[in-house]
Amino acid sequence: MMPKWISPIGLSEHIAIGAALAALLRKLGAPRVAVLVAILAVGIAHEQAQRDWTRGEPGWFVLIEVAMFALGACLLTGWPEADA
Repeated sequence: MMPKWISPIGLSEHIAIGAALAALLRKLGAPRVAVLVAILAVGIAHEQAQRDWTRGEPGWFVLIEVAMFALGACLLTGWPEADA
């Protein structure tokens, strides 16, 4: 069970944005590893913009949110399977 301050809707939004960005990058022909690195960079930048790092939020919560971006990309691109 998740703590009350972790919103399932918020986490699903992170997954959706990660998947949408992954779809765009894959459509443009980016390799899967490059897509995952880009998604992680966007997730980290997003968390820095929200200032979760400095508001006293637990560190693992920030990691969960960044991981949700990556999860969306992984689900959409089929990572870590190799390209066919």
